[in-house]
Amino acid sequence: MRHRVSGKKLGRDTKHRKALWRNLMRQLVMHGHLETTEVKGKELKRVADRLVGQAQVNSIASRRLLHRFFGKRDVVNALVDQVAPTFTDRHSGFTRIERLGNRAGDNALLVRVSWVIETEVKGNLKNPNPQSQLTKATKHKPSTKSDKSVQRVVRAKQDTANKQPKSQTPKKGTKKK
Repeated sequence: MRHRVSGKKLGRDTKHRKALWRNLMRQLVMHGHLETTEVKGKELKRVADRLVGQAQVNSIASRRLLHRFFGKRDVVNALVDQVAPTFTDRHSGFTRIERLGNRAGDNALLVRVSWVIETEVKGNLKNPNPQSQLTKATKHKPSTKSDKSVQRVVRAKQDTANKQPKSQTPKKGTKKK
């Protein structure tokens, strides 16, 4: 009997299931919506409610807990700074599920999971301010690997041009007659 056992296993082991939730949540934070199967969507709704509720606290401890789930600081920052402030008047029910129909290959029911209030992540996750990336790119031009290899070849040619051929240099200990 499954008394008080919550959540679906989805035919995956624990690590695979946690990686699935992490990836689906990352896509939800990045794009604001995603399409998946109905069972995954319903479970993702539970995970999203828990994580957005934690992000609303906006303390160092809550950021560390979110970082432990995601493993990436950029997703945590986007969730806490951009997504959670839009839900200040809500305590739960941050996502909605819309049915899309059946998938052609296996006839699985597809759903769209999205935020109840449309949120927009500004910039990309690694750089929320796109202007700062442009100024950094103009200030510093990184050298490419091909430039370094060309410089190495030019130096080698210069070194060989400066050396004398071996036939003209006398060997030590022998005299020319």
